[in-house]
Amino acid sequence: AYPNPTTGIVTFDGAKSVEIYNIVNQKVAEGEDSVSLESMKSGIYYARVTDTLGDLMIMKIVKKE
Repeated sequence: AYPNPTTGIVTFDGAKSVEIYNIVNQKVAEGEDSVSLESMKSGIYYARVTDTLGDLMIMKIVKKE
């Protein structure tokens, strides 16, 4: 995932679906290969990424102002 930390859009190479969760496990965004965090508060988020092969990865994303 890049850029990380981010101030806006995060891109996930090879992703089929991306779900973004906040620290209390509420889904706050979703997308295919990129997700905008521009409207989110600064802090730590987790990305649940499913790649084109169906493998699941969890990544920590840091949102800066």
